[in-house]
Amino acid sequence: MKGFYKDGLWTKKQIHDGVGAGKITPKQYEEIIGEPYDSNKPPSNKTE
Repeated sequence: MKGFYKDGLWTKKQIHDGVGAGKITPKQYEEIIGEPYDSNKPPSNKTE
């Protein structure tokens, strides 16, 4: 997932959804995105 995000192929929302699906942990989300994971505030689906 990290590579897909870094290459611009996945959005923050897709990585966020990966936590909800149990594919990665909130800590891994933070390592990939650089922001804390908040289950109550999913990011927009825009590529950033």
